[in-house]
Amino acid sequence: MSLTAEDLQGINQHFTTWFEEANQSRDPSPFELRQEERLGRLDDTLQRLSGVVQHGFSRVDKRLDQVDKRLDQVDKRLDRVDKRLDHVELRLDQVDLRLDQVDKRFDRNEIRYTGFDSHFQAINQRIDRFMFFSLGLTVTVGMAVVTLVQMLS
Repeated sequence: MSLTAEDLQGINQHFTTWFEEANQSRDPSPFELRQEERLGRLDDTLQRLSGVVQHGFSRVDKRLDQVDKRLDQVDKRLDRVDKRLDHVELRLDQVDLRLDQVDKRFDRNEIRYTGFDSHFQAINQRIDRFMFFSLGLTVTVGMAVVTLVQMLS
């Protein structure tokens, strides 16, 4: 003969009821009393620790809020610095354009000055020729004066 699932469930329910009635009718042992006392103290300790942990978490939350505010301030400052850097970049771009214009002017002046250089070389040659001519004329006139003075004397 085999037992059905309903039979096993009925036996299980009967033993459960019997154990509960047996435990209720007898006085708790000193060990069980100590266990209940320990469980009570443990429950109190856990409640206190839970309060301490919740307090700690609230302090951490407050601190994180402060850090978030500080990071927001830093972000604002960085945004201002970025704007200033953008402004500086614009100014540097303007300076670059201005320097490019100055470079173009120097290039134009250099072309002009190369013309001046050849012109100054020509003037220098003319001055050198004039100096030789003047020196020759001065020496010739001086010799003529000396010769004339000797002749008259």
